[in-house]
Amino acid sequence: MKDCDKYDFVIDDRFVHRMNRAFIMTFIWLVYISLFFYYVLTSNAWVIDIFGINISTFYLIPIIAIIPTLHEELMMIVNYGINSFKEVCIIGNKIVGKNFINQEIFIENPVIIDWNLYISKTWYMSKNDDIFKVGFIKISKRDKFLLIPYSKNNMSFIKKLQEISNFKQNGRLG
Repeated sequence: MKDCDKYDFVIDDRFVHRMNRAFIMTFIWLVYISLFFYYVLTSNAWVIDIFGINISTFYLIPIIAIIPTLHEELMMIVNYGINSFKEVCIIGNKIVGKNFINQEIFIENPVIIDWNLYISKTWYMSKNDDIFKVGFIKISKRDKFLLIPYSKNNMSFIKKLQEISNFKQNGRLG
């Protein structure tokens, strides 16, 4: 990634901040569950006995309450953090960059599937979440697909992307 046209300004800051928040919240929720799970197995408050293991239902409620939020954060990391560019640059006809867990990702001769992809809302996410305002460019090569969370005012990047890619237009490759 040293000899490339780097487009740091392309990646939408709202998406970067939301993904960072997803990583932090996942870590906090996992620590919280670990600490409360200790109390579930060692406390004597409202205990039920299952196969010789005492389970405290008093401390089990906060763990169950967190599961939807933890699930949402994990799915966001898995579905969008791993497949989205945090850094993006173009080398010849290849798009190279890093994803949100700092793995290098690349795609050669990409086919642009969608210029304006948005994340759909799940039932337990706030409708005011910034993630719903971020537009993605979905690029693909055979069975591999990647997402570029871009801000819409970067026409130089869009033109460069159109030059190196085959993009679908009216149902055919152009």
